[in-house]
Amino acid sequence: MTDKQNGHDNWIRALVFHPSGKYLLSASDDKTIKVWDLQNGRCTKTVDAHDKFVTCMTWGRQAMSGAGGEGKVVNVLATGSVDQSVKVSRVSY
Repeated sequence: MTDKQNGHDNWIRALVFHPSGKYLLSASDDKTIKVWDLQNGRCTKTVDAHDKFVTCMTWGRQAMSGAGGEGKVVNVLATGSVDQSVKVSRVSY
């Protein structure tokens, strides 16, 4: 996972494993989150996460309710930044 072509362009502030164990996510001062496939060590996705440095992230689970979602649980990713915002996103990985 040291391939500079796919790596971050600035300091890495947080690492979390996906609940499935298949992926590792990294958050960086380059304002992105990268999704790493642990089987082959390659970056599979880069997300522009915040307007400023991404400083922390964590996984959670959200119970869905309402039409079509009743009883379903989805993975969510919460990120924080020095832009003073918190973002929570459903993740389909």
